[in-house]
Amino acid sequence: MAASPLLGDLAGLPPLLIQGATGDPLGDARPLHERARTQGVAAELELYPSDAHAFQLFWSFLPEAADALEAAGRFVAERLATGRGRGDR
Repeated sequence: MAASPLLGDLAGLPPLLIQGATGDPLGDARPLHERARTQGVAAELELYPSDAHAFQLFWSFLPEAADALEAAGRFVAERLATGRGRGDR
């Protein structure tokens, strides 16, 4: 693995929305969420019932993927509206 957020310094990042699939073979969403919070980053974790890594790519036929993209859009819009997207916690 050449680069991984699981190995890097996450301190100072803006708030994160981490979405993962419950059956993802890589299973990196939970460890990333824990690492971000440990390093002082405001992070939210959402898990969806899917077995695919990057399941959001299947938005056109997987309802969970469409739901995840809508949630991501809301997350960004809320932070833009409140100005909470610049690393503040």
